[in-house]
Amino acid sequence: MALGVESASGDSEVFLFLVRNVLDDVLLNSLIIVIFTSVGVLVFGVSCAWVHVHYNFFGKGVLGFLLMMPVVFPAYILAYLYTNFFDAAGGFSAWLERIDGQFLLPDFRSVWGASFILTFCLYPYVYIFARNGFLSGSRSQIESGTMLGASRFSRFFDIALPASRPFIIVGLMLVIMEILADYGTMDYFGLKVFSTVVYDAWAGYGDITAAARLSILLLGFVLCLVWFEKQQRKKMRFYSLEVSKITHSATQRGSVLLSIWCFIPVMLGFIFPMFLLLRMVLSSDNILDQIIATLPYLYNTLAVCFIAALLAITLSFVLTTYKRKHDSAFHAFLLSICGFGYALPGVILGLGLLLMSIIFSRMEILVTGTFLFLIIGYLIRFLNISIKGLDAGYEKISPSIDDAGRLSGYGSFYDAWKIKLPLLFPAMISAGLLISVEVIKELPLTLILRPFDFDTLAIRTYNFASDERLSEAAFPALFIVLAGCIPITLLQRYTRLSS
Repeated sequence: MALGVESASGDSEVFLFLVRNVLDDVLLNSLIIVIFTSVGVLVFGVSCAWVHVHYNFFGKGVLGFLLMMPVVFPAYILAYLYTNFFDAAGGFSAWLERIDGQFLLPDFRSVWGASFILTFCLYPYVYIFARNGFLSGSRSQIESGTMLGASRFSRFFDIALPASRPFIIVGLMLVIMEILADYGTMDYFGLKVFSTVVYDAWAGYGDITAAARLSILLLGFVLCLVWFEKQQRKKMRFYSLEVSKITHSATQRGSVLLSIWCFIPVMLGFIFPMFLLLRMVLSSDNILDQIIATLPYLYNTLAVCFIAALLAITLSFVLTTYKRKHDSAFHAFLLSICGFGYALPGVILGLGLLLMSIIFSRMEILVTGTFLFLIIGYLIRFLNISIKGLDAGYEKISPSIDDAGRLSGYGSFYDAWKIKLPLLFPAMISAGLLISVEVIKELPLTLILRPFDFDTLAIRTYNFASDERLSEAAFPALFIVLAGCIPITLLQRYTRLSS
């Protein structure tokens, strides 16, 4: 609403200038990155999910765990690492000089480089949903296809893939929204996309009206994605009419090739970047001093992480419990509105909250640049994660438990505290861990809303990288990755994702 009011508040020469001179490049760059990244995440996410569900191969357990790990690497950190290594002054260039192979040096500061980076950061979103889709299929469908003489390719393309299409599309929609929301990678590569142009219009040109109008254009496209994602989600079935799940015997033929294929995204999205990051850290001078200098930013990051996750889980528990007790289309709609913030790119959400703060300023209430304002931004952005998690947890609780609580004469508070809370505790832990990972990586929202002289690890890394001080940026970047590895590891062990 604030963006709409501001965008209609008068003429903007900056907006007209950007439309005439920049908008074509913005649309073209955004389209190319979305298309190529979408193809990449579909190829790796869907294929690895199918292979991991239906085949036994060497290293399946370890690879099932590692296939999720690229999530801990923010795209902008991967961009810093790959660009530094493959730059003209990097280690790979020096090796190519010896064999006169400089023409093989890739240019990562391009839409193709951004597509590569985003592919190996975001494919786990498609992998998770595709895996759930393949696991939800019935054994009889696959066995019927086998008995009718269907080949392996036919069973995949004609049976399993159409049945899992809604799951895969939901994961793909999340990937596209993450692409449109990315700021750090695009800014570092100097690419003109919506997120960078919106931020530049506000911070660079000082024209918040132009930024609001550009945000409205991007927001319209995001709303279309949200609508399409909801339509696909309606087709998803989370229960099976059969007790048995798809099971396949071990396949000896081609097992090494399957291992290699699943290892490729793990290598490019996690192992190789981690090697580059550790190499930069260990080659730096005064390692201990650098670590000590980074600790305050680690404390700030963990503090906002814990507070945002705790508040989000608490608020989601209240909202989902109320919806469970008063189930209606209206309450379901209100709950979906509360979780809409996840669809908003961080730049747009931060800009909208800044415009809202003007109203509070007129009431002599200062919220801009405060710690509370930053936490509110995180809650709006990531509340949907905990709402969806707890809502899914409630779907697994039988309605008979509610009836038993009412017949026992328990009050609402006792029922929620003593019965619902223990049953939902696993869903709460999972949601809290996911929110923690997202808060640790979040850059544009933190960049806009953070208090004065309050930097997180993401801001610290961004500031050093923007000044091309990559050796110093390696330390906060390493802490971001390590801090993200802990929740993801706990989550995978807790949910038995790799089993």
